[in-house]
Amino acid sequence: MNLAIVGATGLVGRKMLEIIFERNLRFGSLRLFASNSSAGKTIKASNDANFIVEELQENSFKNIDVALFSAGSEVSIKYVPIATEQKCIVIDNGSY
Repeated sequence: MNLAIVGATGLVGRKMLEIIFERNLRFGSLRLFASNSSAGKTIKASNDANFIVEELQENSFKNIDVALFSAGSEVSIKYVPIATEQKCIVIDNGSY
């Protein structure tokens, strides 16, 4: 399973990342997405793995099976339909 966290640099996004590793969730790949201003930042997971944050774009969901969203309703309104059109299962933590 290929996972993504949208809003990965926020408090909830970082908690999602922490829980993925606490629970030893198996995944093929894990990609972290956020705004352009956060792109390129490094986030260290609890297992000492480093992840580079990518800018969220319309083509970000290619080959992603499940995306966890915690980036606010404006982001969800725009990107959830795009993700689901690309056969990605979305779990949105926001009000959308």
